[in-house]
Amino acid sequence: SAAGLELDRGVAFLLVPVFLACGVIVYFSLAVEPDFAQPIAVVVLTALCAAVTRSRRKTHLCFMAALLCALGVLAAKVETWRAGTK
Repeated sequence: SAAGLELDRGVAFLLVPVFLACGVIVYFSLAVEPDFAQPIAVVVLTALCAAVTRSRRKTHLCFMAALLCALGVLAAKVETWRAGTK
């Protein structure tokens, strides 16, 4: 299919900043600021799921998208902490 051909060409790499930005948007739309442990736990969990599902391509891509979103949340948390804002 056309989607499979595009994935074989590496087009999914172009979506990395999109999913990171989605994570940042999620972080700044939260009503309560999470501790560091929560985003780190989500990153570890999604990374583990992505590693386990590596043989199933579509499932792996979904977990990689979730991992990138979680990394976006973590990046926003680190930047908020670094800047000293709440």
